[in-house]
Order: sequence, then C-alpha cells, then structure tokens
Amino acid sequence: MAITNRKNLTRKSGIFAKLEDTSGTAATGIDRSNGVVCRSIDATPLEAETVEREILRPFVGAFSEITTRSTTALTITVDLMGGGRKSTDSNNDAYDVPEDPQIDALLQACGMDKAYNDGTALLTTTATGNDIRGIRYRTGDPGTAKTCTIIYKLDNIIQTVVGCRGTFVLNFAQGELPSIEFTMLGRFARPYGTNTALGGSFSAASQIVPIPFNSRFSTAAGDIFLDTTAPFIDCVHNLSIDVGNVNSIRECINKGNANDPDGSGLEIIMTDRQSSGSIEIDAAVFTESTDDNVTYPDIWSIAGSGRPFPSPARRDAGNMKPEGLIAHGYDVVNKTWTPGNTIIIGAPAITIGPPSQGEIETIATYSSDLRLLPQAGNDELEIHFLGGAPKP
Repeated sequence: MAITNRKNLTRKSGIFAKLEDTSGTAATGIDRSNGVVCRSIDATPLEAETVEREILRPFVGAFSEITTRSTTALTITVDLMGGGRKSTDSNNDAYDVPEDPQIDALLQACGMDKAYNDGTALLTTTATGNDIRGIRYRTGDPGTAKTCTIIYKLDNIIQTVVGCRGTFVLNFAQGELPSIEFTMLGRFARPYGTNTALGGSFSAASQIVPIPFNSRFSTAAGDIFLDTTAPFIDCVHNLSIDVGNVNSIRECINKGNANDPDGSGLEIIMTDRQSSGSIEIDAAVFTESTDDNVTYPDIWSIAGSGRPFPSPARRDAGNMKPEGLIAHGYDVVNKTWTPGNTIIIGAPAITIGPPSQGEIETIATYSSDLRLLPQAGNDELEIHFLGGAPKP
C-alpha cells in the first residue's frame, strides 16, 4: 500500500552508475558526478523467477507462486558522446587528454577493458604525424568483467541495483543522434524514498552536446585515419553494432552474501559474447578497390563467404590502431577533431552477410548483417574517446 499520494513522473528519471570495488558489494560515495544523462529508461523493478506450488486438495482453483530468484533489469538509452577534455596533459603536449565519458562504469560492466593514455599515443594519424590522446575501451575476457552499482531514480522513488553486468547496442542512423542502448541486470533491492543528495541536475555530463550522424562529422566504413577521402563503401545510411554479451544468473548454496538484503549469493555472470551488427548502404555495382596498398574486394564476392572485410592486415601490428568502422566527430570540411567529443569505433575483422534490397526515399539500398570476429583474442570491438585538437 502506498504511503503517500504523491504522483511520480517518468520524465523526472535518471541513473547514477559507479564501479564496485568488490563485485556484488554496493559502491559507496555515489553522487551527481556519477550521473548519466539518459534518453530513456525502461525498468523492470522486480524480475522474478517463480515456481508454482501445486498441491492436491478437495476443490479446484489457482495455485500460489513462490519467488525463487529476484533481479532488476534496466534498459538505458544514452546519447553517444565524449566526456569533454582536461586542460592539458602532464607533459603539455600537442593534444589535451579526454575526461572519462559518462558511460564509463556501464561500459566496463559490459566487459569492456579500459586503457588510459599513459604518455604513449593511442592513435596516430598518418595525415598529420601527430599523436591523438584518448581513452580506449576494448572487448575483454568475460570472466574478468567488472560490476557496477546503479541507482535508478524515478522522481521520488530510489532503487539501488547492485552487482550489475550487461550488454549494449550502438546505433548510428543518418540525420539522427547516435545512441548506445545498455541492457543491465543486477540483484533486486526494494525501492525506497528519495535521496536528496542525488537531487537537482547532473554536474558534468549535461555539459556535452552530442553530434548528429551526418556527412560532415561522420565517416562510416571508411578510413579512420582520415588521410584519404575514399571509403571502401560509398554511401552508408544506417549502422548498428551489438556487442552481444551473454549474461546469466548464478546462485550457489553456501555462498550467502551478508551485503545482500535477502542474504543470497546471487550474481550476474558473463559467459559468452557474439558480436554482430547490420549496415544499410546505397545499392550499387561494387568493384574491387585498393587503398594504402590494401585491396578491398567487392561486396558480392565476399557476402556470406566468411572472409573478413576489410582485410585484417589493415590493422597495424604492435599498436592500438583499430580497424575503421566509424569515425564520429571529425569535421571533414575543416579537417579538425571535435575537442573532447570525437569517437572512433573499430573492429579488426568483419564479415558481411548476403544483402537484402530495400529503399530510402525511393532510392534502392542494400542491407547486410555483420559479424565482428576476434583477431588476436578478445579484441573484436574497440571504442575510442579522443581528447583535444592539435596546437598550431
């Protein structure tokens, strides 16, 4: 029974996410700096597994259900954008260092390993020869995936979800704002009243403005080093990437957790990953092309063949350059990075499925499924958040 007549508005919702020092133990010190500005939140406050207590009796009727395991599920859609930049790096070098993106904890709880720039460039552009400072998130070993605590605030209602792991989908659609949709699962905890410390607006995340996915600020299926104007696919309309994590609920007898309100040893474990995606492009007569001494076969010769496209040889050995998939936030007119808000999506080996025909504004298109393959192990997807711009 409700204890108040106050109505809680879904528009006044938000989440706060922070990595846990000990998996399954609630993170402490969560405040507005951990806020994530969301486009939408779809919550299942109590997702229960139940058994029916079927018994014999001298009459008919329904049987009661008993909950055996309780979790909370959150689907969180966020604009894909950088986290801004720090003033300068410690060496006062050519590029500013980026701040962590607001989705840092969520990415790591989805099995993405994080690497800061430690003075060595994460990326090098062959166009300028200058270093680009950034933060890289790369698919990692599912067995070492971190967990996070998510505080879900629904107006006057607070729910703290502990031990969260999840998966995500990246969506790029021409003329729209790119987004990343997280599906997170954690241990259930009873919602409670408002926490005034989390009230008001978010501190830093709301200061960054997302960039539309368009021909000026985005390059898709092209050269992420941006020293050529010839992508290997001429016109891309839509692209999505699903990291494809498989998460399971696991509970062991004799593993009760005193930090869990119901004392259970329930945890969310990541057991597998099958990364995939889809792409929609203009229908055309495709031909073989060559760029930087790498030959790109036409789509018809490799669709459904299982052979990676583009060639994994494009990825330089011994460094952190990702294969080109999306470069977003680079101004192709002025040839400049958007300071603190340039994102590069990379994958070392991609296979393309047989195309199906469609149309956009009566123009014929081809749509194909994608598979992202590991090349050196746990490296099928990379997300780079770049820092500032070169000094004059």
